Amino acid sequence: MYLMHKDTPVLEINNGIKVLDKDLLPFVLKKNSVDYDDIYGNFLSYRAINVSRSYAKELMQQLKISQNNPVKVCLAVHSVSYMDCYWTKEENEDLTWKDVSLFQVPPDKDIAKLAFTGMGQMFHVHKLHTPELTTQGLSAKCWNWHADQCFLYKASRKELAASELLDQLEFQHLSYQEATSDEITAITTPERLEQIREAGELIVKCPCMTTENISLVTFEEFSVFCENNNCNPYEFITKHFSERYDEMILADYLLGNTDRHIGNWGLLYDADTMQIIGLHPLMDHDRAFSNENLKTQTLEHDILMKDAVEALSLSDDVCRKIEKLTRPKGLTNVEWCGVMERVGIVLQIQQKRGPD
Repeated sequence: MYLMHKDTPVLEINNGIKVLDKDLLPFVLKKNSVDYDDIYGNFLSYRAINVSRSYAKELMQQLKISQNNPVKVCLAVHSVSYMDCYWTKEENEDLTWKDVSLFQVPPDKDIAKLAFTGMGQMFHVHKLHTPELTTQGLSAKCWNWHADQCFLYKASRKELAASELLDQLEFQHLSYQEATSDEITAITTPERLEQIREAGELIVKCPCMTTENISLVTFEEFSVFCENNNCNPYEFITKHFSERYDEMILADYLLGNTDRHIGNWGLLYDADTMQIIGLHPLMDHDRAFSNENLKTQTLEHDILMKDAVEALSLSDDVCRKIEKLTRPKGLTNVEWCGVMERVGIVLQIQQKRGPD
């Protein structure tokens, strides 16, 4: 078996492991010696869908894939993912990148609907063309192409509200919109749609942030890379991307985001040169608008989110935007009052700090 990056063989796995292109190794495998645990445990298993995700078990059952072996789950789709340009190829397979690329060949729409609803036909093919088995997160979601563009779909009224507030703050983020009726019909069933609406949710979409030229590495994977190469991931990010990093800390506090774990933020890099470009746009806010003062998940030290914000030195421009925030559609009174309370706290902190 080969680990490929586009059409370049990176690793050969056959009675041993042979590195064929050290420069193109995934970040998590950039180390002095690569072993089977690294490949199967730290790379392939990590790419596979979490079996605890909504409808994951139904998805794998209908696709006739074992729920107990994440590596086999990954290999069933040639390990392709919208995160990057890596894939796996058996020695006897006559395939190229254009044959398996999710960026070039639209994924199977029936599998997308199955991933989003848990309902659909049973598939009887050896290899599948879908990103649904390599998409992370616990809530039901799916990918689909619409008007020649790839979108991620999920049920979440909070994503729309968060997106509107981040627009007002002018922070880089994935913009969410409500899905059109045609898009909804393509990915769900009337029964599932009724359940979503009864729960007070909406089906929303955001564009794919990666391309064949720009890939994503999660902070979790980047931390493994840093550990293997004797560097500190937090120091690297604060040195090179401090403004965007501070924006994420501030946004998570203002939005009451409780789900910014180490697999839920990361960095974009040039897919061909492997050079880090910057933090990826803010995303995934369907667990936002909590009014608890929780501990931050984006700092090296274990402190409360409010305390993390106290360390920030915000510009007058950012403070003005915070002060002018207006209520987005879809938030309850309690949720919006929580936002306004946190806005007041941030402005009070900055006023006490005074000009630098």
